[in-house]
Amino acid sequence: SRNRLNEGARLRITVYRNDGGLYTPKTNQVSVVLETWPSANKFELNTDGLKIGVFEDIFKPMHSFSALKSANALLFVKAGLAKIKQSVDEVIILNSKGLICETISSNIFIVIHNRLVTPPLSEGCLPGIMRQNILKLATTLGMEILETPVGINALEQAEEVFITNSMTGAQWIKGYQQKRYFHKVSEKIIAELNNVVLSKP
Repeated sequence: SRNRLNEGARLRITVYRNDGGLYTPKTNQVSVVLETWPSANKFELNTDGLKIGVFEDIFKPMHSFSALKSANALLFVKAGLAKIKQSVDEVIILNSKGLICETISSNIFIVIHNRLVTPPLSEGCLPGIMRQNILKLATTLGMEILETPVGINALEQAEEVFITNSMTGAQWIKGYQQKRYFHKVSEKIIAELNNVVLSKP
């Protein structure tokens, strides 16, 4: 309201510990910054599918901090540079076991034999809000959901791959190396997401 964003809006909330003490804090009091940007009030599936690669230089650790989206984005910046070097639209980040974790800014879903496969949170991926919604929607669409560790070889077996976050909803992946994918499930997901969003007052 203050920033006059009366329809779609993106809101980022940053929470940080107040100054003092360097690595030995003098206080645990926090401050909060809220930032807003205009955003579409519905989701649209990307017309052109994305090309995806794999970032293998640095693995994402698997521990209690893995579920936090922190200001330390060095891993994701390096992955972004690798994306440019590989001439792809997105790259997959691997966890410390060398398995699929997530992408630079999204959770990842793989469709194999009408099963929706995605890494569980125990594999180090962020617990995305859109990820939670996709898992619920997939059930209403009659899909079997499998949260399980996923190796890179699954990309060769998949009929479809898509990535999700709160800003884009779902984006379909066109290809990985020589492999090409469909986008039937991602189309249904986007349609169902918009039904939910547009039905809310």
